[in-house]
Amino acid sequence: MLANTVILTVKSGIYEGFDGGSLLKLCDRKDCVISILHPPGTFLMKGIPAANVSCNLSEAEREEFEAVLYIHQSESIEGNFFYGFRQLT
Repeated sequence: MLANTVILTVKSGIYEGFDGGSLLKLCDRKDCVISILHPPGTFLMKGIPAANVSCNLSEAEREEFEAVLYIHQSESIEGNFFYGFRQLT
């Protein structure tokens, strides 16, 4: 049975995506699956679940994961096409 680790957000802001290459390297190295729980454009509060991970991560690996998430204080059309759609409606 796979372990299921929940990764919590370390700051509040608008989730705009992730660095796919870095995330894939982490998954390959740990032989695990990471499921991001929110679509781009979602405002995330500090301390809520951001992802489920199918393996246990060390503190350094958690920090590595946190660094690949793009959480900003404002939205941009370049970083989040959903924002552009909302501007049209």
